[in-house]
Amino acid sequence: MSRTLSLLVLVSTAFVGLASAWYVSANNAASAAPLRDATGASVAGLDPALLAEAGRLIALERELPAPPQRLGTRAREDSAPALPCAAATRPLRAVVRTTEEREGLSVTRDQVFTRSAERLFLGAADGSVGWWLRRNPIAPAQYDGLLIDPVERNLAAHTHSDLVGEGIAASWEEAAGLGFDLARIAKLETSAERMVAFGHEFVTLTSPGALRAVLWSADLHLPLRTVHEQDGRRVVQEIVELVLTPDDALLADPRLGHPGWTAIDLADLRDCSHATGKGDGHDHAAHAAGRHDESAGR
Repeated sequence: MSRTLSLLVLVSTAFVGLASAWYVSANNAASAAPLRDATGASVAGLDPALLAEAGRLIALERELPAPPQRLGTRAREDSAPALPCAAATRPLRAVVRTTEEREGLSVTRDQVFTRSAERLFLGAADGSVGWWLRRNPIAPAQYDGLLIDPVERNLAAHTHSDLVGEGIAASWEEAAGLGFDLARIAKLETSAERMVAFGHEFVTLTSPGALRAVLWSADLHLPLRTVHEQDGRRVVQEIVELVLTPDDALLADPRLGHPGWTAIDLADLRDCSHATGKGDGHDHAAHAAGRHDESAGR
């Protein structure tokens, strides 16, 4: 213990001695002729050795390279979510007519389709059932939504994964294009046939699969007409009305317009469908979306 105290006293004494020596040196320098820096300004009172050391440190600092980019910055830029194409957010309202022909029988139904930059509605024209969808502001390629059932007075919440699993659409861009995104359009063959409808040009795209033809507008990100043929079944979907203004009433959040309706999720919807003998709920969703089997045409 006594040895430790002796060392501490020795170190303290040495420190005080160094401080005193520096003080005396500074006073002596102050009484001498004033030192000058490179510009001629007086730097009196400073030890020339200290000035030289300071100059060396400044020069060394100037030679140091710029600090490296923070780790993770590049990764965050590269992983930024892709935005849907601008045309996929263009507001509009359309009436979509689907005609299915099989074995000499024909069934036709009309649906209302409207979208804005952030929301989308697709449902039966008679108001029996419909989808209300909204784009994810954080992950713009994704979306979620509600299956609106006025008969049962239900609002069935669907996550993005639910909607993809139900086969509604893989992305917002696909939902906004009535089943078509730019990746799928790029796989089709472009023909020389063109036509103008509703003041916009549509180009004919063809495919050797079940999807025979598509009249497509890149400006609207919308198919004017599609034709599917498979196993003796022919389905034609075409837009019969189109205006470039959205239907704000249909795009409004249904939960605000129907506060007394029951909020359920996909599992509840399937349970209700089994309990009422309406199948597994998949056909119900497919009817609302106007979906038909087109896997062979992809």
